Amino acid sequence: MPTVCGSRPQQSPGAIVDVATWRKDEENPIFPVDSKPKRLLSSPSEVAHPFLIAGHRYLYKIAQGWREQQTWSEVIAYEIAKSLSLQVPGAFAAIDSSDGTMGVLVEFFYGYPQRIRRGQSFDPGTDRPHSVQMNVRVCSTVGAKEPLQWWAKTLTFDALIGNTDRHSQNWGFLVSRIRPEQVDLDLAPIFDNGTSLGYEFGEARLQKKWTADQIAGYIGKGRHHLSWAPEATSGSQHIDLCVDLAKSSAEASAAAKDVIRLSRRHRTSFAPETTQPKHNERDQIQTKGQQNQRSQSLSRRS
Repeated sequence: MPTVCGSRPQQSPGAIVDVATWRKDEENPIFPVDSKPKRLLSSPSEVAHPFLIAGHRYLYKIAQGWREQQTWSEVIAYEIAKSLSLQVPGAFAAIDSSDGTMGVLVEFFYGYPQRIRRGQSFDPGTDRPHSVQMNVRVCSTVGAKEPLQWWAKTLTFDALIGNTDRHSQNWGFLVSRIRPEQVDLDLAPIFDNGTSLGYEFGEARLQKKWTADQIAGYIGKGRHHLSWAPEATSGSQHIDLCVDLAKSSAEASAAAKDVIRLSRRHRTSFAPETTQPKHNERDQIQTKGQQNQRSQSLSRRS
């Protein structure tokens, strides 16, 4: 299996990936996890863009309605993480010209015989309690490597992008069987980062100039899904969570500082060059999808 989550060439304008001819995964053509429509696809043996891996599995996540901007949040979050040398699956803007959909194409970061085991809270209905203290203990108990540092980097990254959705299904372990009676667990790359970067705002709202007070007010309202202590009934504010974790140990503090030690190169490379298709291009995609659906319907009738 190819190594993923490493450095990739940046997706450039005009390099939107079209997955219309990509092969659907035979066992999981429709991926059931989470609230957004997803398809598990395999890239062709020869790929059209240098940032893609040939013959590799990808998750095509379709964001619709008020969630539409999550596509761009996930793509930008990946570029930020890449600049900070964090392990995050590649995320690229994509379309399916056969049905007119748009979404984000996310690299699969595990495969047979390796499996992923997602995190778990005590109450699946409320996803509570879900705390940093509890998660670090769980990670240490199962033998995951450097759990405190992993959580420090992940929570600092979440604070940078304003991610509010690091619930128990949005982190996990990679499980590898070394021998029949022994398995190895390691914390997975930081995945599902689209509920961030003001994803709930449409393009018109984002284009308006915000005052410093408006920005501060928006950031102040944000809360992480995790709390610091298990007895809490709601998530903590992002900065408070980072402060509590940094105070807990020198290792956690050093890991968090390593994430936010931004050079000029980091600051100028954050914004990806990827751009949305222009409205006329989007209309052409949707028209082509409608024509294909109409042709399929007429074929079935005949």
